[in-house]
Amino acid sequence: MSDANALRNFLVTTEGKRFRMVLLNMVLRQNAQALSSKKGLEFNAGFANGVRTTVHTVEALAAKL
Repeated sequence: MSDANALRNFLVTTEGKRFRMVLLNMVLRQNAQALSSKKGLEFNAGFANGVRTTVHTVEALAAKL
């Protein structure tokens, strides 16, 4: 619980907000790459899903219970 509180407190700081924007940008870039790739569609789609899942996990860890 204390780790979740610390993460939540970090994510509302200026640096935390910037970190969240970087994570969101990574998700969007991976999604765009998966959609535009000519080769390796399955790999790129899986990679994009992994990035999205990782970002979701970080945000879920900070959720209030």
